[in-house]
Amino acid sequence: MRPKFSYKTSFLVAASLLVTALAAAAIDAYTLKRTAKAGDTTKSKVTLDLEANGMSINAAIDAVSKVIDVKADGTIVEESVQKHLVVTAGGSELANQDDAGKATTTRDARGIVSAIETSEDGGGNKWRNERIISLIYPEKPVNIGDKWTYESKADKSKDLPLGTFTYEVKGKEKVKDKEVLRINYTFKETGVDDAIESEGYMLVSIATGEVLKSDGKVKNYPIPQLGPTAVKYKQEVVD
Repeated sequence: MRPKFSYKTSFLVAASLLVTALAAAAIDAYTLKRTAKAGDTTKSKVTLDLEANGMSINAAIDAVSKVIDVKADGTIVEESVQKHLVVTAGGSELANQDDAGKATTTRDARGIVSAIETSEDGGGNKWRNERIISLIYPEKPVNIGDKWTYESKADKSKDLPLGTFTYEVKGKEKVKDKEVLRINYTFKETGVDDAIESEGYMLVSIATGEVLKSDGKVKNYPIPQLGPTAVKYKQEVVD
């Protein structure tokens, strides 16, 4: 005899399956946020490649970042120092120097920059440069395939045009035994001549929210004496 299923039984089975599916989805959701403590230090290698006046130019930077302060609301103050810089053009070395620059940056819990102090006066460009490849953390847990956006408002006092970020979680990977999410991103300015655009990916630590690696390209990167320039960049934490 074939078993009989009532409407009530079918509903309970469906409800049970739904609860199970929701529970599984909750397990797969990731809360991305930067966690750090004062004194944390990170070493990174950064490379920039560009073409100018028909010549290939490369900059290789060894950088060290140190967390200066972590506030109760999640705001992080971090100091970054370019410990060593080498610039080559057409195979010839143009610069080779230590302690090439320093910046102290304050970001809120979502990664939005509220203050920048630099060792050199970069004018408004320091604000534009800082947000080109910024990670603005999502406001809620995310799953693979999820997307979010953030609009950075125009600010004449900082020479900042309107800028829009988009992010998408593409997958889960491992970097040196650390679990990371691969996040694709785009950034685009609007309402200004030579608007900056950038795109690429970031590998973000699930445990700490730190960007362990990023790779991408920038259109109209503002470089003194060269003007708006196309640049390819790579950044990777090495310690």
